[in-house]
Amino acid sequence: MKNSIFKYDSYKEYLNLTLESLGSGARSKMALAAGCQAGYVTQVLNGDANFSAEHAEKISQFLGHTDSQLHFFLLLVNFERAGTDSLKRYYKKQIEKIKLDQDILKNRMEFQQILSIENQAIFYSSWHYGAIHVAVSIPGCDTEEGLSKYFNIPLQRVSEITSFLENIGLLVRDNLRLKVGPSQVFLGSDSPLISK
Repeated sequence: MKNSIFKYDSYKEYLNLTLESLGSGARSKMALAAGCQAGYVTQVLNGDANFSAEHAEKISQFLGHTDSQLHFFLLLVNFERAGTDSLKRYYKKQIEKIKLDQDILKNRMEFQQILSIENQAIFYSSWHYGAIHVAVSIPGCDTEEGLSKYFNIPLQRVSEITSFLENIGLLVRDNLRLKVGPSQVFLGSDSPLISK
């Protein structure tokens, strides 16, 4: 997977591309997770029907979204469901603000080559960060799903870690696959984090 949800204006386009990247059977698994029929999923993704907020929350869990991704996904669903122009404008404004914030964050992080002390503290707070950073070079571990299975870590936790690692430049996406990014982790011998 993982397609960055923040570049989409339509949750249907996002889901169609994400499900395609997950391979055969993904649509049925998502329907099961959402508590609806596979036929209804097809109706929503190819037609005018929309998921409820309850369906959307369960789908978001199925996809291993972080809290910020869940929030954005719900905004996209509510935008599609909105019945008045004024309500559509309200959701559209929130969507655009988040997309702008994401672009600013991405641009700021692109220039960071060596990790700040704050990011080093997060990175060294759990073995998960370093293990996932290195493991993306192992065949089958270049997606969140593959990493989740390999390390037996919940998908949502893996998504939180890969999002952090992408934001600080330790991971990048290439055609929906993860790979090691340009940033570096370096600790001097006098660093208080050296024991970790």
